[in-house]
This record gives sequence, C-alpha cells and structure tokens, in this order.
Amino acid sequence: LRCVLCDEGLARFCTEPYEAPALKNLHKVMGHLTNYSLNKRAENFVHGGDPFMGDLNDEEASKRSLATALGQVEEEYPEFDRDRFWAGMREVVEQVCGVVLPVVEASAAPYGIANRCFQILGFDIMLDHK
Repeated sequence: LRCVLCDEGLARFCTEPYEAPALKNLHKVMGHLTNYSLNKRAENFVHGGDPFMGDLNDEEASKRSLATALGQVEEEYPEFDRDRFWAGMREVVEQVCGVVLPVVEASAAPYGIANRCFQILGFDIMLDHK
C-alpha cells in the first residue's frame, strides 16, 4: 500500500458568522455548514477565481485554496505551526489508510495481482482555535 498526501486542497467557509450550536440557532445552517451547494446561493457567498488555474486572488472567497487559507491562519494566529498541521494530517491519512486497507485488498483480489488498483480519498478536516 502506498498513500500520497497532496499538499493542496480547498478550504470552504460558512457564509454567516459561526455561533456555538444551540436550540435557538440550529436552523441557521449557513453558519454551521460549509457545503458549497448550500452556500453558493447565500447572499454573503463570495465567488472567487479558480486557484488551480493560476487565479490566486481568492483571499476573500468563500471557497479558497488551502495554501491561501493556511497563510491567513498564520497571519492571524502567529502560534499556528504549519509543520504540526501537516504532521496531524499525515497521522489522520495513515490511520484511515490502515483501516481501509483490508477493504481495498478485498476489492482488488478478484482481479489478480497483475492488475493495479487505486482509491482516491478526500478528507474534510476542521480547524478550531486550538
């Protein structure tokens, strides 16, 4: 098994300010969910360019490149440690790959050893104040 961790991705943001969940605000989904299909219709949604096509002007966009978002976190929180972030990401990926390995092997077994198989896994990671 070989796992590859890409060092770029997307950061999605709520279009309404976050408030800790309470009975009085659970209906305010735009402050609790970053789902693009919900937020793209919100009045506060900010369309950005395509950072993967060279348009890096996405500092205010509701959907930003991970590099932009991490840079913004570093600016706002000087104690943020990018190396520690990536170490945590590697740990999550390694643990998940270890868990799914038997499923991947079982799925590939009927096709024989000569065939190559691969899986693409996406990870949603949330950062908090810690």
